[in-house]
Amino acid sequence: MWLKHYEGGGVDVQKWELAYIDYQNGMKYKDIAAKHDVSINTVKSWKSRKWNAPPEKKGATKKEKVAHKKEVQPVIDNDALTEQQKLFCLYYLQYFNATKSYQQAYGCDYKTANANGSRLLVNASVKAELHRLKAELQQDVYLDVKDLIREYAKQAFADITDFVEFSSTEHKLYEYDDSGEKREVFNELTGELETYKSSQVALKNSEEVDGTLIQEVKKGKDGVSVKLYDKQKAMSELMKYLGGDRLREAQIASAITKNKDGDDGFDMEDDGFLAALEAEGEDLWSEE
Repeated sequence: MWLKHYEGGGVDVQKWELAYIDYQNGMKYKDIAAKHDVSINTVKSWKSRKWNAPPEKKGATKKEKVAHKKEVQPVIDNDALTEQQKLFCLYYLQYFNATKSYQQAYGCDYKTANANGSRLLVNASVKAELHRLKAELQQDVYLDVKDLIREYAKQAFADITDFVEFSSTEHKLYEYDDSGEKREVFNELTGELETYKSSQVALKNSEEVDGTLIQEVKKGKDGVSVKLYDKQKAMSELMKYLGGDRLREAQIASAITKNKDGDDGFDMEDDGFLAALEAEGEDLWSEE
């Protein structure tokens, strides 16, 4: 297994790379497929297209298999860590969950992983390696991370009135007399004309809305409905990156800008969100 390097010093941990170490350790296709939640055909495709290994031949000697193993570059060049600890670091960058990362790296049950995952996370050598890897990742993909957070922020702060218009119309109240003639109805006490209101909901034109914030538009027997992305889920994702205090600052900044500009739209460039995001930017990558 290895880390793929790109220009700028970044690393990209992918599922097929994590599966490669299992293959080199002798794990069967079906077990690799089950562990990484893919089909056996996908694993076979990884072997022929990604792992750069020739198809297995009948009668292949054990010596040839060992020689092939030696060609593989180490996952992390850090003698202070065991192979399982190195795997833990890689899985943690993928899941940001100590228990799941420990379970994948050590192949143990949930109870054991839950007890030991958090302990391994504060191990000095593991912690130092995570900081190093995160710094390397940050150099190459920080803009992508900001874009991701930007999208979560848009979902979290989305306003339904940016997509639909609510209105009401007042109508005269009529009744029919015995002769069938239609006539206006007046209040017996005040003498005023009786009226009633009807409500309307209209979708805004597509060029007026940000379609990336709409999860679904559906037409049913009761009319057209618009479904936005889950605001609570988006808030939860933002909390992982910003924390409670900075998220509240971003909300306040957004509200102030909307009131100042008289604009209900969401403009990430102008609402101060990125300023809150970039403050203490290193904390975006702090451990749980």
